[in-house]
Amino acid sequence: MAISGKLNGFTLKLIACITMIIDHFAVLFLDFGSKTYMFSRIIGRISFPLFAFLLIEGFFHSSNLKKYIIRLAILAIISEPFFDYFLIRAQLKENFSVWYSQNVVFTLLLGLVTVCVYDIIVRRFHTQPVLCNLYCVLILLCGTMTSFFLRTDYSVYGVLLIFIMYLFHKNRLWMMMACAANILLFGTGMIQLFAMTGVFLIWFYNGEEGKKIQRVFYLFYPLHIVILGTLHMLIK
Repeated sequence: MAISGKLNGFTLKLIACITMIIDHFAVLFLDFGSKTYMFSRIIGRISFPLFAFLLIEGFFHSSNLKKYIIRLAILAIISEPFFDYFLIRAQLKENFSVWYSQNVVFTLLLGLVTVCVYDIIVRRFHTQPVLCNLYCVLILLCGTMTSFFLRTDYSVYGVLLIFIMYLFHKNRLWMMMACAANILLFGTGMIQLFAMTGVFLIWFYNGEEGKKIQRVFYLFYPLHIVILGTLHMLIK
């Protein structure tokens, strides 16, 4: 079920980036539990569903999925030291372990790889439904459990949300219902319910890419983290 809307891919990216900045700013600079802090974190829940949806849009429209995966893997690896630095500033612990959590790009990467392998299996074994379903379940388990053991940001919930965006890409009503179920079952805390706001915005996506800012978008994640972390160091 495609819905005609006014939001293109560029607009969704912009909303995702702005809400992520607000969320990360709150983590570093606002008093935990304050009304402003909670409101900012609520706004921050909008970002991940949009990033997940845009990832799947990239999957369906990419001319070279291998390069897409490689670019995402490189971004995840490059971003990790900056993400660890951000967490150190947030936790203010000198004995912080880098295995405490991995950045969200690893979650996006695992979600993309899961979807790619799933898609290959469905096309290759579509005449053998039992075997096909078994392989698909195993692939989904591998993707979600890998995110769990690596402690990637959003973990199982994140990979499942990406998979849902892929599975119901052409039916946004089913997408919204499946996302709501995923949030209720695997979301971390009541605050994650507000991620449905991001899912709702997808309803108004018009299918157009808009302005092309792919390179800027790749730079945004590690850059905004290091800027916020540095400001926190200077101010605090």
